[in-house]
Amino acid sequence: MDFTPPINPHDITIDGVSHISSKDAATLTGYSADYLDQLCRAKKIRSRLLGHAWYIDKEDLLAYRKKPHQNKKKTQVLLAISRLRLALKRVDPNTDRLSSEQFEKISTLSNELYHLIFDEWAPVKQ
Repeated sequence: MDFTPPINPHDITIDGVSHISSKDAATLTGYSADYLDQLCRAKKIRSRLLGHAWYIDKEDLLAYRKKPHQNKKKTQVLLAISRLRLALKRVDPNTDRLSSEQFEKISTLSNELYHLIFDEWAPVKQ
């Protein structure tokens, strides 16, 4: 492995490829550092672990960011489920009843979740 000292203290060159720290990658992309670490561990983006820090191939990261991700639907469904669960936790345990505002919110979230899951497979109406 050929290692060139960085010009910018956060950038390094490994085998002729420019890498940036995961912290700088987070700033560049808006992704969280934890998410970038997951991508590195899963080998979704080219990266190197040096000590305890990930250094990410900047060009590969930017290319990854431009790709349409198939997990977007899954993320939307999981987010809707977590919102629904949070709304259900707010039910008054003494009465086991929902206020009209809570009912409306849960109803809206349930509909959103239903459409996220089933609209993709619904038959086309003619």
